Amino acid sequence: MPEPIGFSKPLGGQIPETRHAISVSLPTWDDVVAFADKDPRVMCTLKGGYPRFVLHRDLLAVSKLCLESSTNRDLGLPVDAPVGARSGINCLVFPSIAYATDCQEYIIPRSVAATANQQQQQVIVRRIDFAIEWATNKIPGADEGPMWETIDLYAVFYPMEHHDLARRFWRITGTGISSRLAEDVLKGMTKFGATRVETFDRYNRELSGWSPHRIIQRRILSLQQKGVSMPPQPLGDSSRIGQIVYLYPTGMAAIYSLTKMLRSWRGTNAVVFGFPYDSTLRVHEAFAKDHLFYGHGNTDELDQLDAHLENVKSVHNRTIQYVWCECTSNPLVRTPDLDRIRDLADKYGFLVIVDDTIGTMANTNVLNVADIIVTSLSKSFNGRADAMGGSIVLNRLQQRHHGQLRRHFSEPQNTRYTDSSLLYHRDAQQIEHNSRNYLSRMSRMNRNAARLVDMLTPLAGPDRALKCIYYPRDDPHYRGRMRQQTLGDGFVPGYGGLFTLVFASVGLARAFFDALDVCKGSSLGAEMTLAQPYVQTVFPRKKEWAAQYGLDEAIVRCSMGVEDVDVLKRVFGLAMEAAEKAFTGSPCANARH
Repeated sequence: MPEPIGFSKPLGGQIPETRHAISVSLPTWDDVVAFADKDPRVMCTLKGGYPRFVLHRDLLAVSKLCLESSTNRDLGLPVDAPVGARSGINCLVFPSIAYATDCQEYIIPRSVAATANQQQQQVIVRRIDFAIEWATNKIPGADEGPMWETIDLYAVFYPMEHHDLARRFWRITGTGISSRLAEDVLKGMTKFGATRVETFDRYNRELSGWSPHRIIQRRILSLQQKGVSMPPQPLGDSSRIGQIVYLYPTGMAAIYSLTKMLRSWRGTNAVVFGFPYDSTLRVHEAFAKDHLFYGHGNTDELDQLDAHLENVKSVHNRTIQYVWCECTSNPLVRTPDLDRIRDLADKYGFLVIVDDTIGTMANTNVLNVADIIVTSLSKSFNGRADAMGGSIVLNRLQQRHHGQLRRHFSEPQNTRYTDSSLLYHRDAQQIEHNSRNYLSRMSRMNRNAARLVDMLTPLAGPDRALKCIYYPRDDPHYRGRMRQQTLGDGFVPGYGGLFTLVFASVGLARAFFDALDVCKGSSLGAEMTLAQPYVQTVFPRKKEWAAQYGLDEAIVRCSMGVEDVDVLKRVFGLAMEAAEKAFTGSPCANARH
């Protein structure tokens, strides 16, 4: 029997084995716990990691270059300061002035090390100009020789004591430069220099013709519109597509940018409905105008939201800005009643924003409920776990707000966040290439997940090692969003590649996870199966808080890949045997620890 594509990797190995992998192998439960604790035993082995959480070695090298290339004045040091003074300064590098100054503005008020004026001098943004050699081939109609391009990056310099704040901004917002951009800077850089930020505007690469960016934008729009009657607008109109679909360096950068742009949208506050991806909630906590959180996303909380909306309208004659929700959630794969949310939006005049990353644009259709659709392209759309990206789509089907949103996005304070070239062109090339077989890959993922859930369901119960399985097949709200099959492409919409196993105890979850012979690391939607003890990874310090919203610490999230399903069934079967053996063989196995 052949081994699965996603066979278990050694501790610290990249998943996949490529320079730009976005996951890293943590093959045992103890490795995951040690990673959360930053245990040197694990940290010293890591060859990579999810880019928002583990700084890529090329990013660190570019940061070092920015420090070395800058004068003392650039760094906020006295002109005659000794070289050793630089050891107390660090920097992070961003692809745009907007993201860099936002990082600066995030650090300054949260630091208590000095007064605001002193901090303003210490936290400094500088433009760093890099000249990169792209090619040495002869270009038709031109002399043979290298092609050069100037890349303008923006470094935020800060005292070392502010590093945790800077890294928090980087981690939450996903707005830093990509590893491919860093790689190109290191390989092709011939000169560099710092410039005061007051003297320049954002360097804006003009997207022309059918660039990889435009192809991705068109592909997203085409997939979301499959089988849906839309207002007239030819998909072949390249310029107009760029005013409907916006691309970003990561999915979180898309979420962050949208949150920033909607701060000035009319209304009192934002609502996050249903338990979202952790960083989504953190973005709203830190950057939304104000927000309300309904973490269960059930009927009772919809009733509470309805009452709140009526109160805001009757007392203040206002409404909220928007409701943010997911189709479906991560990792509990729950979908709220989007039809009722749409009805409330039509009644009270707020926006509906839906993140369809987990449900996927292949399987679900949210055009009849969402004003704005947000997607992490890093997941199933890219499908190879080797590139990061995100998108925002303004839904033309919801005509009530569409024109106003397009005008709002084009206002000067917002155009800083709508430049699709923020998705670095080599990342765009990789995502465009990988997404060509998106539907066939999703078909395999859908099928593999369904077959594994069918196999595991008889093994689950209140008196078993496996208590239950979260999978959207039995969720009527998800089924109501499933896309209708269309003729021509042969794709049959399904329930996605994600399911979550809930064990009777942490000890049993550990036994299962340690015996499971697949790739084990962060991310999802990749062609290789990935397993992750979600709460241990995402909420290691907030387990009790997460538990009140149904996130038990004894859960294992499973993202199915495209491996041979019979091999996957054997691998999962052996892991379940290990969990059941621990359940029946040890009186301590069922205790919570």
